[in-house]
Amino acid sequence: MAFMPLLIRGCNALLTGDKDRKLIPLSCTLILLSNIPSFIVVLIFFFIFSLINIKKIITRENIVFLAKSALVSLIISSFYWLPLLYHMHYSDIFAFTKMQKSYEFINQTRVNILHVLFATKNTSGTIGYSLFLSPGILLIALCLIALFTDKERTSRSMLLIAGILILMLCPVFSWNWIPEKISLLQLIQFSWRLLSCITAILSLYAVLPVLQWMNKSKNWLIILPMLIALQIIFPIHGAIFSTPPEYSSNILYRDYVNNNIKFPITHESLNEAVSFVIEKPNGFKNGYPYFNVEAEKSTTLTLPYIMYSGYYLMIDNKKTQPIYLDSGFIGANVEKGMHTITLGYDKNIYIIPGLISLAMLLIIIISESRLYIRRHR
Repeated sequence: MAFMPLLIRGCNALLTGDKDRKLIPLSCTLILLSNIPSFIVVLIFFFIFSLINIKKIITRENIVFLAKSALVSLIISSFYWLPLLYHMHYSDIFAFTKMQKSYEFINQTRVNILHVLFATKNTSGTIGYSLFLSPGILLIALCLIALFTDKERTSRSMLLIAGILILMLCPVFSWNWIPEKISLLQLIQFSWRLLSCITAILSLYAVLPVLQWMNKSKNWLIILPMLIALQIIFPIHGAIFSTPPEYSSNILYRDYVNNNIKFPITHESLNEAVSFVIEKPNGFKNGYPYFNVEAEKSTTLTLPYIMYSGYYLMIDNKKTQPIYLDSGFIGANVEKGMHTITLGYDKNIYIIPGLISLAMLLIIIISESRLYIRRHR
């Protein structure tokens, strides 16, 4: 959510008709490309922002601008989300099926409001347990000061949004209130993802009282570093004095594998599969692995790759579809004898969306270049 400040600036410019409103499609595209759940957070943010400022936003000019922005953002990022949409639909991935089943799962990730406000370690729920799920007491305190001291009232709309998002993060709000038919929001997965947006808003507007303070006194040179230290002491203390779990490169995690994968699973446990497991490829052709195998009888071989839609096999130069094994890995049926098996992937899944994105990028470059030339003639 490093691009969230750009979106906030663009939203404020949308209310005044400023040219910086172009930051809206730019920031939304960058956030979409960086993380899908964060983009869902952005949609929630913009929905609340639109409701609060509905009179200023609902103009013909703004509606046309937002429609064009949405279209451009979706087309230019299609190289990313179209393949993802394909796999969401066809690849039986846990994060997009069982995790995205209902809002009840998101409800289980809510955080006690006292933990959020006072930056204490979370003790509720099972997901996010023992984490510091808060923007920090210093940011909250400074923003409360800004709320009452900002004479121009430029901060109130955004701070109100941050307040609403904090309530959505806590048990006072139930995600079950959202109809199950609106399944898109379920992609947020964890309610505390809202913190990325909350923290960005509070960080920007916490600066207002600090600037006033800096203009009035030089004591801030000593006091501000002390306040910042207090802001981060608890999370840093936990990072330094808590023993981190051992990292293993052999362990698979559930979120983005298919639902047939049995857990816990490691490289060694593949050998427990019913069919014969080929542990390593003999080499690679154009980036794809190939296997030289000898089968003593007609059998099903297990390749050491997780099954996703789009894969195909070349067995002795004959294209065939892989088998989706009960273990979640790729299977290949072979007859008795020597065989060469090559794993391939349907390139159209990413080439066609890539060409769409490239075409839109060229259109934008050409149109902006023409505008620049006209302005400087």
